[in-house]
Amino acid sequence: MFAAAQKGATAVAVDGQYVYWTANNGVYRRSMALGPNGTPWPIETLDTSAGSGGPLAVDGEFVFFAHPNVGKVLRVNKTGGSLVELATTSTIAGLAVDATHVWFTVWLDNGMLAKVPRTGGEVVPFASEQAFPVGIALGNEVLAWTTAGGDGKGTSGKVMYGNKKGLGITPLVSAATGAGPLAMHGGHLYWGQDGSIRSVAIDGSENQTWLANQGEIRAVAATATQIVFSVTGLPSGRIGRIDTKSGVLTLLGTNQKQPRGVAVA
Repeated sequence: MFAAAQKGATAVAVDGQYVYWTANNGVYRRSMALGPNGTPWPIETLDTSAGSGGPLAVDGEFVFFAHPNVGKVLRVNKTGGSLVELATTSTIAGLAVDATHVWFTVWLDNGMLAKVPRTGGEVVPFASEQAFPVGIALGNEVLAWTTAGGDGKGTSGKVMYGNKKGLGITPLVSAATGAGPLAMHGGHLYWGQDGSIRSVAIDGSENQTWLANQGEIRAVAATATQIVFSVTGLPSGRIGRIDTKSGVLTLLGTNQKQPRGVAVA
C-alpha cells in the first residue's frame, strides 16, 4: 500500500522521483524512494484550498490539475505554495501538459479541446464542436484526443490526431462511440472504449482490439512493451497489464473499489 485513506483518489502522475495524485480534498505527492531508515517518506500536501478529484499532469516545475465540477484549470508548484488559476470553463474531462501549454477537454455535447500557456494567459480553443471530448495525449509536435459521441445528434465518437499547429487534423478512427482515456507511445494510440482496450497506429493502420467485455475503462497508460489500465465493475475493480508483444493479460490488482488513475514510470 503506497497511500491509504485517500478518499476520492482519481488521477495519478509520476516524474521519476515522486508520485502525485488528486483526491476529493486536494493534491498530494509522495517520494517513490524510501527514507534513510527504510520506511516511506510522509505524504506531502500540495494544496487543499481548491479540492480536486480531477485530471492531473506534471512537468519539471509545476503540478497542473482540474477541479472538474467547477471547470477550473489550476497550477501549483511541485513543492507546494500559492495556487494559480489558469482557466475557468465548464466540466473538464482530460488534461495534459507540454513545454509551453496546458491542454484540456471540456466535457459537453458541444465541447472543445483548448490550451492555455502553462505560465498563464489567454485560453485558446483548438478544436470546437466536439461531442463530449475526453482523453488527450501529446507528442513533441503532434496531439491526439478522443470524443465519446452520443450528443443526441447521431454523432459517433472519434479518435482524432494531427499537428499542434492545427495541420492535418483527421479522425484516425471514426466509429469510436464511448471512447475515453487515451495514451500515445511509439507511433501508436491506445484508448479505452465501451469496456475494451484498443489501439491504432498514427498512420491509421493496425486498428485492433486488445481486450473486450470489461467494465468501464477509467485510465490507460502505455510503454514500449505494455498497456496498463484500470477497470471498474464486472465483477470488481481491477488494474491490468497487457503485453504488446504477446497480447497476454496480467492482473496487477483485483477487488479494487472503483480504481481510477494509472501511471507508468
